[in-house]
Amino acid sequence: SVGIAAAMSYLAMRQNDPVGLVTFADRVRSFIPPKCRRAHLMAILQTLAKLKPTGRTQVAASLHEVAELVKRRSMVIVFSDFMEDLDAVVGALHHLAFKKHDIILFHVMNHAELEFTFDDLSTFADIETGASSSYPGGLTRLGTTIFFSASTVATGFELWKSDGTPR
Repeated sequence: SVGIAAAMSYLAMRQNDPVGLVTFADRVRSFIPPKCRRAHLMAILQTLAKLKPTGRTQVAASLHEVAELVKRRSMVIVFSDFMEDLDAVVGALHHLAFKKHDIILFHVMNHAELEFTFDDLSTFADIETGASSSYPGGLTRLGTTIFFSASTVATGFELWKSDGTPR
């Protein structure tokens, strides 16, 4: 995700389009407002290079913050695993769309999440909270669910394996 975001930032600036960056976990962590200068690109790349996963992610709440934070109509590109209440995420996407932002979603999933081979009831630990839950097989439907839910507001949707290859 970081590499794709860096490449997209570089390409947008090559076209003289302003680029900004918002990073979030449970809330917005950093905000670099859109500009179109070489030094600005370096600030974005440095921020991306320092990103580390931390704690629980609240995509919906963070996207609501982004909707209020970004004042000018923009293209908002979101990289996430979307492992959250999908109705809340779609509500936040509607908030962004109401503010006239174009939205592109990159649903990032690990290969094991895509090729979910557990047919029986299995217990898993949440990597963000440590809580455990039991699931039957069939988590591969998550990508389809977020796609259909988000298609009403998002300009584009792409499912990516975390090893960097599109599905």
